[in-house]
Amino acid sequence: MSPTGSDYVGWLLRANRTLGPDRPLRSGRTFAAAFRPGLAPSHITRWETGGLLAGRATVRRYEQLLGLPAESLVTVRDALYRTLPAARRPSLSPAETSDGRLHELLEVATAPGPLTGHEWGELTELVEARPGLVLHPPRLWQTVAGKLLDELTRHEGTGWLQRQEAASRLLEHPTAGPHVVRTCLDLIEDRTSPAVVEPMALLDVRSDPVGNA
Repeated sequence: MSPTGSDYVGWLLRANRTLGPDRPLRSGRTFAAAFRPGLAPSHITRWETGGLLAGRATVRRYEQLLGLPAESLVTVRDALYRTLPAARRPSLSPAETSDGRLHELLEVATAPGPLTGHEWGELTELVEARPGLVLHPPRLWQTVAGKLLDELTRHEGTGWLQRQEAASRLLEHPTAGPHVVRTCLDLIEDRTSPAVVEPMALLDVRSDPVGNA
């Protein structure tokens, strides 16, 4: 059987822990104790073999304990888990899907000024959790997509991947997707814009006849 996204995330966590500079943390038992008092070492094993999906909070704790840059593993985790079938992807808990937070982030995304990569991830996960979400007026989707694509073309490394994944989530959304496709096409067809590769590559995420053509 071919490795899945969860297998690769497990390998990523294990490789960074067992090959890291902090020798005591290479022990699963020691790492479990440092991770959270009372955590069974078997939890570490299950996360690192892909048997148990690792939430964002779990991966952030790995980053903290191993002294890694913030969001460096989380972003790769997001990209790998998005390759899983929708039914197997980690879902947000009810406490994480409040309308209040969605409204706050949409207000920021439709106002002047940038969002952090973390905010883009949080916003698009909240949108993803609501397949029937509709914005009024509908052009707000293009406002959000336009800002996201503009930031995507200006970032690199972790910041780039965070925004790439955020845009992919919007493209997969039933309502947002067609608006993001249109925004990508507008950017590609704009002869004054040097940004072509990112919007062109994103169009492959969605099976859209106009975008695919």
